[in-house]
Amino acid sequence: MKKLSTLFLFNLHKALFRLGLHAPFIDFLSRKYNYLSNIYGADEIDSELDKIYSQISHKLKRLEAFESKNKATFIATEFYESGGHTEWQKRIVHYFSKQFEQSLIITNGNLRRGKIEKSIPKKISELSRICDLISIESERNFIKKINIIIESYNENPSSFIICNHHPNDVITTLFIKHCKENDIKIIFFNHADHINNLGHNFADVILCFRPLPTNISKKNINKIKLLNIIVNFSEEDLESLKGRVKNKKQIYLKHKIPNDSILGFSGGNPVKFFNNGKSEFFENLIDIISDCKNYYHFVFADFSEEKLSQIGNIFANSSSDIKERLIILPADNSYIYNMSISDIFLDSYPTNGITIYAEACYFSLAAPVWINSSELVKSYEYTFPVENIFATKDEYKKILIEIINNSDSLKEYQAISKEYFNQKYTEASFMKDFNKILSS
Repeated sequence: MKKLSTLFLFNLHKALFRLGLHAPFIDFLSRKYNYLSNIYGADEIDSELDKIYSQISHKLKRLEAFESKNKATFIATEFYESGGHTEWQKRIVHYFSKQFEQSLIITNGNLRRGKIEKSIPKKISELSRICDLISIESERNFIKKINIIIESYNENPSSFIICNHHPNDVITTLFIKHCKENDIKIIFFNHADHINNLGHNFADVILCFRPLPTNISKKNINKIKLLNIIVNFSEEDLESLKGRVKNKKQIYLKHKIPNDSILGFSGGNPVKFFNNGKSEFFENLIDIISDCKNYYHFVFADFSEEKLSQIGNIFANSSSDIKERLIILPADNSYIYNMSISDIFLDSYPTNGITIYAEACYFSLAAPVWINSSELVKSYEYTFPVENIFATKDEYKKILIEIINNSDSLKEYQAISKEYFNQKYTEASFMKDFNKILSS
């Protein structure tokens, strides 16, 4: 019934569009994109945007010609205080500032020029000091909003645009289509590679962190370029990390952790730790903490009251000692300090992380990974060292217990992370690959 009603509304809005009522159709596509793309496929919805563009292109402002190849434009729908997508954008802007004059346009923001520092999350406020940071205010008229984005781009036109927009962001995708029609290179950062995305058909290059993501159609496969995660921290972060010994003493004292303890770390979006109301991650973690008497574990995530209650139920029959050795904290910028003084990284499950895994390698944390072999779309097996991959819970638990209880094993797996970071996650390796993409 839901499918029939959605299809009826889809066809109704298309009919209204043909009568000149464009805005309702665009709003409908934005709200129902995920559902519609699963029925029709992403290519079909992109073709609808092609039709929309052909009807409105004469109302869009002209794009200024770029004069220098040393300029870059980044465009994103929204930024967040936590999460790998915002962190990736932040880092690449930091690194590109060494060789590009940059603009960063946030299309679903409510910031005003001159008030950026107060308005956006602290995590990204520093970006306003190294690039032209523009946030587009709310605007109900979609033609006006696209033209505002065009005006923002025209202030500092560039030869290529890196897109980090939400999968259902129709307005930004129409802007991208406008750029494509004006011979501006479109580099699509496929940040949500497990679901369909608007705009693949308008891209010249689709950046991916693993081969053949499930959401890219056959016609766009030849656009895929594999790229490693980049790890670079801000000067403020690095300055703070110089006091790691002091940080460790303070953190251990605050959480009553004995000095000879082994410290583990996890973090990420709460949904990555649960599946259908269950959490094999925490079910496994309780066994690890129970078997290793000197082991304490931090989890940085913004769990809801419901999820915290579920975690509490998993630990309900445990002793107070075991409960005290699991420390759950909100996902804020302080996670970096706790990670930097930890010994081991436990990746989320059933959905693995990728940015946070690269950070764990940066700090040389032992980082074996329990991959989700039954749902590989939730795993980033391609990005992990072969020595660190474990397909079953029993194998994973066995190696974790050995690492915690054996200092030689701990050092061995920490060395694997350090070597892997130097091979895969440095700025030099990232830029080498990216420059190949730009020149292709």
